Amino acid sequence: MENFRSKITSICSLKSTLTKISTFLTKNSTCFNFFYYIFGVLFLNFKSMYRFFSYLLVLGFCTALHAQRPEWENPEIFGINKEPTRATAMPYSSEQQAIANVYANSPWFQLLDGTWKFNWSPKPADRPADFYREGYDVSDWGYIQVPGNWELQGYGIPIYTNITYPFPRNPPFIDHRDNPVGSYFREFDIPQSWDGRRVFLHFESGVAAMYIWVNGQ
Repeated sequence: MENFRSKITSICSLKSTLTKISTFLTKNSTCFNFFYYIFGVLFLNFKSMYRFFSYLLVLGFCTALHAQRPEWENPEIFGINKEPTRATAMPYSSEQQAIANVYANSPWFQLLDGTWKFNWSPKPADRPADFYREGYDVSDWGYIQVPGNWELQGYGIPIYTNITYPFPRNPPFIDHRDNPVGSYFREFDIPQSWDGRRVFLHFESGVAAMYIWVNGQ
């Protein structure tokens, strides 16, 4: 509360200074008196103005830093354009199906497990940034089984650690020189019977940050 009061005081002091200068200009025209007066007022309010502009400098630096930080390195961001968290539920065509609760028996369920095209990059700067665009050539990509671990399918190095961090500790920042990225691609069609229904793409697990595009969006 004390810091907040100091900020308000600094802003008010600067406003008072500018008001005094404006009033003086309407009544005086002598350059010497003007510079003497402005020097005297600014000198008396130098500490307040210094604090005020320091706040502006810090605020500008923090804003720029926040804007440059990737979403996956910002602990304030948990999800973008995702559905609100809720209990898992599956629509079924009958009460009997709902009681049995076997997803595969629902006419409105499609499993996407299986073989996907896959590209592994050792760091974010090396990832195929535009691969989500329609028409992007993934013919030279490898394959991976989903669900599955990259390291157990020949991508990256398997690491087991108990109490030792496998990377430098500097939360929330991550070493961009050693932060593997996996890019997945798969084509699939949904049944025509789903026309007019809401369709949700659901991933049950993701080790870290995930970005998802459908038809280039």
